[in-house]
Amino acid sequence: MARATGCGTECGTYEATCPNTVFHASRTSAQAYLADRVGLDAQILDQDAAIERGRWNFGSLLSEPA
Repeated sequence: MARATGCGTECGTYEATCPNTVFHASRTSAQAYLADRVGLDAQILDQDAAIERGRWNFGSLLSEPA
């Protein structure tokens, strides 16, 4: 999970996170990916944390209209 460091404080979570959500098969792969990219404020999450964060960030976008 990452956030573009230059997005500013006015962007929503989905605007900051969505373009920077990348899935990797291992922590080593994720670390190598981040080492090649600058300008990301990133955190590597395990699978359970990633699922929970995905629900928190994007859950309302997936709900049925009222």
